[in-house]
Amino acid sequence: MMLRASQLASPVLCAITQSLIPTLNLSSSSSLSIFQKPASFSSFYKSLNPASNSNSFHIHIISRSFTSPKGFLKVPEFEEVAFTTPLNKVARCKTKFGWHLLQVLSEREASLLQDIQPDELHKKMQDPNFHKEAQLIDVREPEEVALSSLPGFQVLPLRQFGSWGPDVTAKFDPQKDTYVMCHHGMRSLQVAQWLQTQGFRRVFNVSGGIHAYATKVDPSIPTY
Repeated sequence: MMLRASQLASPVLCAITQSLIPTLNLSSSSSLSIFQKPASFSSFYKSLNPASNSNSFHIHIISRSFTSPKGFLKVPEFEEVAFTTPLNKVARCKTKFGWHLLQVLSEREASLLQDIQPDELHKKMQDPNFHKEAQLIDVREPEEVALSSLPGFQVLPLRQFGSWGPDVTAKFDPQKDTYVMCHHGMRSLQVAQWLQTQGFRRVFNVSGGIHAYATKVDPSIPTY
């Protein structure tokens, strides 16, 4: 049996469309009902509220309560709909604002972007399997890499983004853990955020960059 992403133990996002139906008169006391027969969202809306001429439908991104990213809608009743209603089914639910008609349009696992401290990266790099399973990207310029570098990092200079950016999903696997490093952690953060938009599932920004790695973990690494 194929599981919905919302049944997996990882952060999930759902896209829903919803509209408030203030004139809806329901005899059911249930706060959530799922319509089983197939129909479009707009046709359901018109059938339940025929007097309305409104086409005011809103699309929202719902985040399960693992985290609450800024800009993501957090309405508990909508969350219940998003993670219990089958994809493309139409449901109705009640909030403090009234009755709503909703449809789950899609879902996906939420991607992860977080800092990794130099000492934690160092521990991971001691594992022989780490370099096989992870993707390591250094976005500094070639002249910087010539001064100081860490083994296993592939150099993709940020200034040359136009040459490697369009092919990044062909060169790297978005499903693998990806670690991004620069001198102090700022350029790498820009690239890490961009990788998220390209569908990379788990992206780690090396906090403080190679400078922090050299000063806090391995003094044999030159600083500049």
